[in-house]
Amino acid sequence: ALLDMLDRGIRHLPVVSATGRVLGVVEDGDLAAVEARTPFHLRAAIARAATVEEVAAAGRELRPTIVALHRARADPLRIAAVHSVVVDALTRRLVDLAVLEAGPLDVPFAYLDLGSVARREATPGSDVESALAWRGEEGDEGRLEHALRITRSVEAGLVACGLHPDEKGTTAANPLLVRSLASWRRAARSWLEDPTQEQALILVSVVV
Repeated sequence: ALLDMLDRGIRHLPVVSATGRVLGVVEDGDLAAVEARTPFHLRAAIARAATVEEVAAAGRELRPTIVALHRARADPLRIAAVHSVVVDALTRRLVDLAVLEAGPLDVPFAYLDLGSVARREATPGSDVESALAWRGEEGDEGRLEHALRITRSVEAGLVACGLHPDEKGTTAANPLLVRSLASWRRAARSWLEDPTQEQALILVSVVV
């Protein structure tokens, strides 16, 4: 319940009986210690952030929040999940701000978490891996450059938050990981046919 509330940015959940009758409402304060440094306060600060600087200021509170959960003897797997949810929230907000600055792509796209964040098992020492896929076939060179303006702005924001992009370049700031959905499908099929390809080995090691 705690992770669902945090992920969706909500602070109340109904409690129901086995037959579906509403018995009451649980608040975030019922599930987390009531203190200034909780994941809920951090999630709310990220949602309110109107600039990259404000997102970064909120992001720098992630490590102290994780330390507070550790000191409260929260389950390590839950702590990793909370860390991952907050990193995802930071990324989403930075994507929103990057699109406002650079303008939207001419096609729908998805900014993808990879690795430990995607598996909800990130730790404060984890690198952040990512990719981007847009709907349809490859566009012109201008579309790729536009997408890279967005992704590189997001990566710079994550660095400002105190996070560490993958040092091997497995991030959406790398043109190799910014493709159309059709291109991703073709690449995946080629990697299955020849898993010794360098690109396949890099990406499979991250995704798995």
